[in-house]
Amino acid sequence: MVPGSEEWMRGEGVEAVARTDYGTYLTLPVEADATSRTARDRKTGRRRLGSRLGWPVVRSLDEREIRSSFVNCSKGEVGRIRMPSGLGGIRWADLDYLGWTDPGAPLRSLLVVPRADGVTGLVLRRPEASGAKASAVRSTMCRVCLTEHGASGVALFVAPLAGAAGRRGNTVGEYLCADLACSLYLRGKRQPRMRLVRREETLTMEERIDRAMANLSSFVDRVTAG
Repeated sequence: MVPGSEEWMRGEGVEAVARTDYGTYLTLPVEADATSRTARDRKTGRRRLGSRLGWPVVRSLDEREIRSSFVNCSKGEVGRIRMPSGLGGIRWADLDYLGWTDPGAPLRSLLVVPRADGVTGLVLRRPEASGAKASAVRSTMCRVCLTEHGASGVALFVAPLAGAAGRRGNTVGEYLCADLACSLYLRGKRQPRMRLVRREETLTMEERIDRAMANLSSFVDRVTAG
């Protein structure tokens, strides 16, 4: 059997093959796969063939697809969202998700995350800057990519819950890279400011990306659960 063929993908322990716009997947019984948490989505037992061990890969998206993906805001707010500058020139191969701050509303940030059934968009709020300056010595860590920054490099983003719970004012929050550039930090294409010493890890880049997407997916799940 040829690796990657239909026969190979339907080998022992494989329940089904699913192909979507976001990748090709094997659906495996969770108990049949003894790989680590970073190698699969523990909830679905779904693994992607290719460079992303457990998650769909983001593809090029147009404005219509992006606007239709948001799940935790009104249609009116969706219509007021401004797209990231240079949308047509984004290097999608360097990204695991799309994140930006609305050019017309600096306290509103947006995430568009690839999922097994498409993309899910979240509207986030960031707190207004306080008058006191944060110490450049203190460091904080993004809870998604685990990049360590100077104090201003991480921000608490708050997301309204999807559905009725969000309309009642319920929210969840997470500490993320302030510029939402986890993908670039993970690939070494951007360096944290004010950090002269970096924490060393034994994980490969792909494993660190997979871990970050597991963390981000968990945050998306908390928002969409309502």
